[in-house]
Amino acid sequence: MIHLFLTIPFQVSARFLLAVLLILSYVDAKQLRIAIVGAGPSGCSAAYFLSRDLPDSSITVFERSPYIGGRAYSIQMPIGGKLVTVELGASIVADANTFIRNASRDLGLQTVDTAWTELDPDTSMKSSDPLVGSLGIWDGSKWRYTQGPSKALLGDLLYKVGILLRYGILDGALQASNLVTKMVSGFLATYDGLLKAKSWATTQDFITDAGLSEVVSTTAYTSFRTQNGISELFVREFIGGITRNTYNQEVDIVSAWPAAVSLFSATTELFKVKGGNNRLYRSMLQHSNATTLLNTAVSQITTNSNDTYNLTASDNTTASFDVVILATPIAASGLTLPFSILGAPLTYVKLHVTVILGKIRPSYFKRFDLNQIPYFILTPSDPSTQSLPFNSLSILARYGTTVIVKLFSSRKVQDAVLDALFVSRSSVVRKVWDSPGAYTDLGPRADAGFASFVVQKGIYWTGAMEEVVSAMETQVVAARSVVNAIVKDFN
Repeated sequence: MIHLFLTIPFQVSARFLLAVLLILSYVDAKQLRIAIVGAGPSGCSAAYFLSRDLPDSSITVFERSPYIGGRAYSIQMPIGGKLVTVELGASIVADANTFIRNASRDLGLQTVDTAWTELDPDTSMKSSDPLVGSLGIWDGSKWRYTQGPSKALLGDLLYKVGILLRYGILDGALQASNLVTKMVSGFLATYDGLLKAKSWATTQDFITDAGLSEVVSTTAYTSFRTQNGISELFVREFIGGITRNTYNQEVDIVSAWPAAVSLFSATTELFKVKGGNNRLYRSMLQHSNATTLLNTAVSQITTNSNDTYNLTASDNTTASFDVVILATPIAASGLTLPFSILGAPLTYVKLHVTVILGKIRPSYFKRFDLNQIPYFILTPSDPSTQSLPFNSLSILARYGTTVIVKLFSSRKVQDAVLDALFVSRSSVVRKVWDSPGAYTDLGPRADAGFASFVVQKGIYWTGAMEEVVSAMETQVVAARSVVNAIVKDFN
């Protein structure tokens, strides 16, 4: 058995390595040859799980971009003589996310417990700062709600009082929190089965197993407001605000399940990987001994008479594999496939991320001083806020009156808006998440459950999970299910 642990950044090297892999496939014909298309969270997790469950297999990962991690993508920005890690995609992880928490620990990565504002603990912004963990809901002309610091958005009793006064005692935050806990508990209960080698053939199996049939087929507004009596204010301002921040989708459109996932982050402890969440996925690939081909798109998959599959790269180099895991958005991959995949293609919602180093203009928010501006600002989900230039604003680090700010928005934040928002700015970084990499359109699906994790023996699609929800942990969960199916089919 021969293992190659390499990360190949150039297609010229990929061509050579694919030729080597082709030769090795004849040298060691009994070795299970596995191809993974995509080096995002699900692809890297699949490689990691496979290396543990099928240690004699040979794993090759194809990634069209020049980096590992997919939506887990970060940059370094200087402030006050220090570098701050700024996540441009997947930012924080709930402590209840068992697979990511355990993998981070097992791989020796340092994690940082963080407020939901994802503050960087190594900057000058310390927990003694009176605004760390503060929240505001801004509608473009006035503050609808503000609260002081809290490590978990709904977690501290003192700040629950303010929420209760704003949103109601019998139909507000506590009731919504209990409802979300009930929704999420079904998902968390699936871990036990996955750890015992259970797998799902389709998303319908997952939906049934997690008890999510009702919440994936109704809008967040219908579920929380109409069916469960949560107050209009709380649904529009709080649930809507945090769902706009997480998924760039409105409560009238998105299904109740992703809204519940968004709100769950406001009720629990959170963490991130120190130095960037993509460190986890790079470490997963390194641990798996996978051969990783960056800048290498797969253009075509064909079947052979001996139940194997040929993968052709964009440079027309071909290699043969026994198993193929599609860990990429099918619609945006450009792949030519010899089979149809139920549930594909999915549609995607473009998200703009803008990171600014500068000095905020307090008067933009009807304030006189930076110390009066919350560090995490949401915008409500209602018709009056559809024209706002951003969905959310996070102050990630502060040095004096200079701050690092991250904006999420559904369209590009124009320079004129930045001129109004900042007195001065010295750096602006923009990132657009479009397919691939964007969140899927997560509206309710009357026909939800038809996307296939197991396309046929030897072909598996982790992206099926994106039919109903999109998060780092759910991608890892999809990878765990797919690997369990592969072990069942080939071990």
